[in-house]
Amino acid sequence: DPGLVEIARGDDTFDAHEATRRAMQDGAPIIFQGELRAAPWMGIADFLHRKEGRSAFGEYFYEPRDTKLARSAKPYFLIQLSAYAEMLEAMQGHRPEQFGFIFGDLSETSFRTDDVWHYYRRLQRSFVSFQHNWNADDVPDPSLDRTHGRWTTTAERLLEQRDDLSLVAGITRSQIVRLRDAGVVTVAGLAATDVSSVHRMTSATFAKLREQSRMQVASRNTGSIQWSFRPTDPERPRRGLTLLPPASPNDVFFDIEGFPYAPDGLEYLLGVVTVDAGPPEFRDWWAHTETEEKRAFEQFIDWAYARWTEDPTMHIYHYAAYERTALGRLMGKYATK
Repeated sequence: DPGLVEIARGDDTFDAHEATRRAMQDGAPIIFQGELRAAPWMGIADFLHRKEGRSAFGEYFYEPRDTKLARSAKPYFLIQLSAYAEMLEAMQGHRPEQFGFIFGDLSETSFRTDDVWHYYRRLQRSFVSFQHNWNADDVPDPSLDRTHGRWTTTAERLLEQRDDLSLVAGITRSQIVRLRDAGVVTVAGLAATDVSSVHRMTSATFAKLREQSRMQVASRNTGSIQWSFRPTDPERPRRGLTLLPPASPNDVFFDIEGFPYAPDGLEYLLGVVTVDAGPPEFRDWWAHTETEEKRAFEQFIDWAYARWTEDPTMHIYHYAAYERTALGRLMGKYATK
């Protein structure tokens, strides 16, 4: 685009923010990689588009647009663009009424700044308050969250050192709080407790957590994994593994891998594992084009149908609903099988 001005990063002496301000002052139609500032904040916008309206630069102003590989806007995308809008307001004396995104499939969408502005400002105040009140001597409690990011190793070490209740498999945050209120604070303590009940926790839930903690402590002490069958519910006998049909030597374990950014999407790999005799065997059908996708779909259906015709007791196991949905979509897309 001949009207595009790129703010190319140079050495440490290059002032990208000042270069961005000059490009805005000169009225560039589109600015790429502009550096925005509103102390103490700084951001680099993918694109700044010139729009008609009043600003400190004249009868025009700029609004931000960002590129994302996703196919739809995520909430944190809007927070990012709201921050850009605030920085632009500080630079041009006009808050852009809109901001927008260009997605991985080349579609575009815009949002009204006012629709998210007050939420953004509230979140910003909360963040600033957290930063100002931060005390490096206060170790955060990692047990009430699972999203430790790059601090995962440190968090896990702290939890293991104090044998924290969060190490009990399947326990929830609210259950941890209620057990602590009852005086139970460690996995070993839960395994050995003589507490008979916990406030606002059913006896069945408490018994399940206590039994889980006992098995984990026994596993640590013996060095081998301890396990036990869950007791059968007489009123609901068909639960868990008992829902599975009888095994067949022709059972199939099936998975699909898709690429959503291809035009109309592309199911590029259909794979199965079978255990006919001996070790498991893997079979695959690949597709790099729609022609190959149709052929792979037809070949898989023919293969699976022949297997089922030979043995109607066989089943095809898959992780979730995606495989069934994808096969139905391919059937409709190519009007075959």
